[in-house]
This record gives sequence, C-alpha cells and structure tokens, in this order.
Amino acid sequence: MTNLGGRDEPRRGDDHGELLSQLEAHNLALTTEPASGSAEAFAVTPDADPDATFPQSVASGGPTPTGVILWTRLAPEAFDPETPLAVQVARDDDFTDIVYDGVMTDDESVCAHDYTVKVDLDGQLDPDTEYRYRFVFDGAASRTGTCRTLP
Repeated sequence: MTNLGGRDEPRRGDDHGELLSQLEAHNLALTTEPASGSAEAFAVTPDADPDATFPQSVASGGPTPTGVILWTRLAPEAFDPETPLAVQVARDDDFTDIVYDGVMTDDESVCAHDYTVKVDLDGQLDPDTEYRYRFVFDGAASRTGTCRTLP
C-alpha cells in the first residue's frame, strides 16, 4: 500500500494479485464430455457474430508439456442452458486437424461463475506443439486463439 495524502491506495500490482487469488480459489474448470454424437454442438454459422456471444473473446495459460488451460466467457443474454458449449483444439487454422474436442453441459456451473468457463486440457495434448482453439455456442464460433504446450 502507498500512503497518498493520509489515505492508503493499493499499489499497481496489489489488486491483480488479489484477483488471481480469488480466481484460484474458485474452481472454474469444467469437465467436457466426449464429442461423439454431438456434431451439432460444433456446427458453425459463418455469419454469427463472435463478439455477441463471446464478448471477452478467449484466452489461454498455464501450459504444461501435455496441456493448457483455455478460458472464455459467454454473454449472459446469449446463454441458453439447453445449448451445449463446445471446445475444439486443432493443429491448423481451418480446424481440419482437430486433436481435441469436447462439450460442456454443466449449465449450473457456467451460470454460477458469471458465465466464465475454464477448461484444463492437461494430459490431452502433445509437448512443444502450437495449437489453435475455439469455443462454439449455438452456431457462433469464438475468435481463434493460439496456445503452445511446454517442451
């Protein structure tokens, strides 16, 4: 804390550390079910606006040699508990060489965490490899993210 004119103000990094601590304390990681029989969950409507469904886009982090953590947030007004949220990871930009796909159906956890989703793929990917990933919800594909596993 920095004292400014008799009042304490947080230093620049303090609030970020507290946020990370809060996020770590909440289990936002959702399990995914095998995508077999869920082809409609991955169907993309080309003219769907990704920003309307995924306003914060996507992010990745926490790489290991065999995985990464993927994040996104659904727009609350776009969310429908009857519609599954799908995730795809591919080796190419066109998603023709898909190495992982899954469907999240735990709508209660999505709602409970402000429509934020974190998927831990540890053990699912190859070491020292770059991947493309996206989320798909009700025909809207998120913007494509890029991630890399550790050597």
